[in-house]
Amino acid sequence: MAIHCYALYKGDRFIDLGSISYLAKKLGIKESSVVYYMSPAYQRKLGGDSKGNHYILIRIEDDEKEEQAKWPSARNAAAN
Repeated sequence: MAIHCYALYKGDRFIDLGSISYLAKKLGIKESSVVYYMSPAYQRKLGGDSKGNHYILIRIEDDEKEEQAKWPSARNAAAN
């Protein structure tokens, strides 16, 4: 099981980078609360809040997976 990496912002200000568990411990909240920051329900709740006083959680994609998707023949050639 892979542990995904997330970037946490408060408005436009970068807070930290890490797993859900790490970010929850850093903020002193439950993991489910951190996951909620990515949910469509949270985005709707924010609506047009322009004050930037809310958390935003963004999943960081794995570059290796992206490269494999772009160049699948290179991956197959390396396996042979």
